[in-house]
Amino acid sequence: MATAVFAMTLITLPLSSCKKEVMQPQGNTNVKPTAQSTGQEKDITHTEGIISNQGYPVTGELHTAYYCFWGPTQGQVASQTYYLSNPAISTSFMACGATLNKKVFAYKAQGVTYMLYNGTETPLLINNSTTLFNYPIEEIEVHPLTGEVYALTKVSNAMKIYRFDSNGNGELMQYGSAGIVYTNMWQNGYKSGSITFVPNIDGTFRLVFSHESNVYAAAGITSWHFSITGNTLAALPLQHCSYNNVQLQGTGNINTTYGNGNLYFSRDAGTTNALYILDVNTPNSYSDPGVSVANKNDFGYFRN
Repeated sequence: MATAVFAMTLITLPLSSCKKEVMQPQGNTNVKPTAQSTGQEKDITHTEGIISNQGYPVTGELHTAYYCFWGPTQGQVASQTYYLSNPAISTSFMACGATLNKKVFAYKAQGVTYMLYNGTETPLLINNSTTLFNYPIEEIEVHPLTGEVYALTKVSNAMKIYRFDSNGNGELMQYGSAGIVYTNMWQNGYKSGSITFVPNIDGTFRLVFSHESNVYAAAGITSWHFSITGNTLAALPLQHCSYNNVQLQGTGNINTTYGNGNLYFSRDAGTTNALYILDVNTPNSYSDPGVSVANKNDFGYFRN
């Protein structure tokens, strides 16, 4: 299928050329990026932070939210509006992912699941690009090295992860016998989940799937870590973490994203939502920076 390019309106968000972020494998609250100079720049403005899909309050529009950690304006700043050639309805899933110079959204319109990849709108396909992908997506994330989009997906009574290239061609990530990363959702009380990529010390990335359960509520928020080899996920049980902290409990789906050396966690329960930092290496360890964000539904970590 041919792709369609849509118009994008920027609303006072200062995005320009970037500095290179120093990725930290452990949680550091204030890791400021260092400059990468070609000897030609006079004034480089770096902007980075959390981006999210705020939904489709106007037909044909996708609204976002930004919380900036670095940039000329920090904190909650002006958003962007994307105009869709295939307008999503208000009940469509609200998925968002980002990495360096890439912003991606996923939604459903007229019975077809679309991906918005850096301004290009394309349907998602599987089975060697012969079948429309039509499963509900809970969250998406962009691999920082490959630019591929990973989707946390509900398939019948299980959660699976699919991977798509920038043209929308996808495949099921293999795990166990059927690619199931969370099985028997109803019996095990699955509430919500979130995926993000965390850097390893060797420059590669692992996938972190965080989730919570009604049945296993005593475990709190549980983060499972997976390595990626080709199209196969492998569990890293020694790196799994659970965060059984009362302060992290609550209503609303959970959202996570990794950037600036931190694994950020929030919910989408209200107009503003508390933002926490989970220690990616230590169970039951988190910090509260005293920040609330307007972002909800699905987090990505953008850098220009």
